[in-house]
Amino acid sequence: MGIKLAVLLLPIGFTGAVDAQDAARGTAPTRGVAADFDAEARGIDAHLASLERLAVERHAGADFLWDDVAGRLDALERDAALLAGTEAGAPWGGIAHAVREIAVGASRAERFELSERGLRLLALAPERADVRAVGGALLEILEPLRAPNVVGVPESPATLVYRAVLARLDEVGASAAIDASRARVARLQRGAAGPRFLARDSAGNELRSAEFAGRVVVLRFWDASSEASLAAHAADAELVRSFWDAPFELVGVASSTDRQAYLAVLEEFGFGGTQLFDGPISTHLADELAKDAHRFVAVSASATPIGATPAWLDPAPGSVVVLDAQGIIRGRDLSRDRLRSLVRSLLDEENERRRQAAAPPARSSR
Repeated sequence: MGIKLAVLLLPIGFTGAVDAQDAARGTAPTRGVAADFDAEARGIDAHLASLERLAVERHAGADFLWDDVAGRLDALERDAALLAGTEAGAPWGGIAHAVREIAVGASRAERFELSERGLRLLALAPERADVRAVGGALLEILEPLRAPNVVGVPESPATLVYRAVLARLDEVGASAAIDASRARVARLQRGAAGPRFLARDSAGNELRSAEFAGRVVVLRFWDASSEASLAAHAADAELVRSFWDAPFELVGVASSTDRQAYLAVLEEFGFGGTQLFDGPISTHLADELAKDAHRFVAVSASATPIGATPAWLDPAPGSVVVLDAQGIIRGRDLSRDRLRSLVRSLLDEENERRRQAAAPPARSSR
């Protein structure tokens, strides 16, 4: 009932946006229809460029106001609605990309607002491929907000939006995106053990996730196609500086088939921490993974790349996961302030555990 109501209410916002635009045009000189559509298309390109710029500036120390993002999203909705059903259409792939970029480092409240706006955009997407692009991005944004189902407890607003997106994707047969998202929700919940992996670092050395045992770990997944993920990971170096003398590890993960391009990015950005290269690996390493299928992701010997990215079920670029010293997931896709706060709390927790373990046993009074 909640999902149907949410979907039925979608057109209301768009009607108001179109009416407002029409009213504004009533006071301006009349232009040809083709000129109007061309102007709206250029406007969408400008909105997308601004959103991506804001997504990067969030991590670069510049003043960041969510109201600036909200204003651009409002304009994007308006222009996408005006182009709906026209030959020009909106650049839905670019919209999906911009939505993903803005989500990197967003707070829970910002993610939810972004998902609500994205759901309205999803209602305008005309083609199956457009729905898959935007819907897939929305699922990734909503996954960290989706609370586990509890009998007798009403579903959260974020869960209702998540279900509405699933329903829309199901209509266009996007079963792969649906299954992948559901798997991440089920396996990457807070309190679950982080997936083990066997990967290679930037120098080509084999590295197992078990080597991080006893340390609080921040895993950041980045990709050269996502400027927001690069900016976010560059800003992660502050964590390394702050906790250099603590049991802490920052791990950057990139999936790539071009090792030279990957190394060029590392040289340009100078990321802190340990860097993992999820690219083509040796047959020997693939065979070793296959033998450990009961502990690692089951893969065929010919599959590439193999490493942390598939073990963590292909997170979106910019995704961040925090593991405690016992390898338990304690947070996903956090804002920068929340990320730092959680790391500090987990380090205090681990230091206290170590202190108690090192304390001599109490003597018996007998």
